[in-house]
Amino acid sequence: MVSRSGGMKNCRRVWLKFGIACLMLLVFGLWQSASIIVVTTATLLFFCMVMAYFQEDGETPFALSKSIRKWLVANEDEMESLFCIFVESSPKGLFHSVLDHENLDDLYQNILSEMQNYFGCAHVRRISRDQFVVLKEFPSAQSIEDTQKTQYQRKVAHHISEQIQNIISSYDERAMQLVEISIGCAASGIRYRVGRIEELLELAYFTMKSAQEEKEQFLVADESIRARKFDIEECKVGFLKKHWEQEFNPFFQPIVDPNSFRVVGLESLARWQLGGFRILSAQVFKDLAYEMHRISTIDTTIIRKTFAAVKELKDEGLVPYGFRVVINVSAVSLTKGSVERLCDWVAQYELHPEHIEFDIKDTILSDPEVSDSISALRTKGFRIALDAFDEEAFDLKAFFQNNFDIIKLNFSLYGVKNWSSDHQGPRIFDSLMDMAQHLQIETLAKGIESRMQLDAAKELGAAYLQGNYFTPPIPLSDFRNFMQKYREGLYLDAYIGASELA
Repeated sequence: MVSRSGGMKNCRRVWLKFGIACLMLLVFGLWQSASIIVVTTATLLFFCMVMAYFQEDGETPFALSKSIRKWLVANEDEMESLFCIFVESSPKGLFHSVLDHENLDDLYQNILSEMQNYFGCAHVRRISRDQFVVLKEFPSAQSIEDTQKTQYQRKVAHHISEQIQNIISSYDERAMQLVEISIGCAASGIRYRVGRIEELLELAYFTMKSAQEEKEQFLVADESIRARKFDIEECKVGFLKKHWEQEFNPFFQPIVDPNSFRVVGLESLARWQLGGFRILSAQVFKDLAYEMHRISTIDTTIIRKTFAAVKELKDEGLVPYGFRVVINVSAVSLTKGSVERLCDWVAQYELHPEHIEFDIKDTILSDPEVSDSISALRTKGFRIALDAFDEEAFDLKAFFQNNFDIIKLNFSLYGVKNWSSDHQGPRIFDSLMDMAQHLQIETLAKGIESRMQLDAAKELGAAYLQGNYFTPPIPLSDFRNFMQKYREGLYLDAYIGASELA
């Protein structure tokens, strides 16, 4: 979920100061036995402040003045023929306080002038110190197709990005050249249409934030970006419903022994059956769950439902003693008291700590409380898996400060770019496997999506295999059927990857 801008935070500070003043007036009135009119007025002002403060959550993630809103409303009738560009400046690895603010203001004024010269003054507004908005009509709006609209927006965004970069480069100060410009461009889509002009502006803002996340200078909203924004908005509404956690269930992906091809364990992955129909992966709702303080409840729900499901499978004789259970947990759930709760749940469902493995992202290991919880879990017999060496940077210091039982390597990256014979990729994977062997840490090759990746993981000595090549994550009912069919092992040539082997 996109975060709020500085303008919104300043607005909240004003409401907070106003509320404190009202509260002081109320207390003073009661203390001095003031008239009922004074006390009532102060009380009403205080509650109005509270309502206004929390009502900010429903507004746009950026501040809009009355003049900007009036400008937007004036363009409402032409919305179907318009596209919106949202431009934001941010420092590259620097705090704003480090930059020369006088030159920075001059830079922003030059950017505004350039955009006004290109689009026309009537089509450009500066909505904050470092944010600019453009509303511009498409050429021949009545006949232009959706693909042509996308191409036109990309062309315009590319041009304005180059022009702004030229302006930044013209400054002599090195610090000024570390200012980064992000651009989001959006128009109403075919499947996901916008109903109000402010929704179009919010979509452009969301697209700009997506460009920042993907480290792109600009992005144009396509159906996938529109769908992602729609999903986030639905999730926000869903999190506010009563008993929302009941819609969360674990989906299971088998863990396979590379020699016997028996299923020796499962990984539990959170899925949200939003509204009872749509199934959303954690990638969609995770950031919003953190923002709305829902992640701990999700972890608790998934852990307990997973333990209950594994007990069912054991009681039915579908999984043997020693069957491994891997569960992803967040840093929020690895706090004081979490180890005791986990031990209680394991005992409640008649499981054993040595068969339970918690999947930890290396990005949370720098938290001392997480490190303490990891140590306590291992003392109780639980296993810890380090999910590392992925697309993100690896925290080597955190790796040194913690002990692990298994390292997960992402083999979906193996060979995906048509590696040549001298490509360093295979040597990197070989070195990582060799390091784990020297540290006496087991390895799991996750993300197996092809027979080539499976064979490479086996050859390099991975202790376990996991990935969509066997099956994507599936609900308990499907996993039960999977185990009934492949209880004695996966016969790859007969059942899996047959088209590749032909």
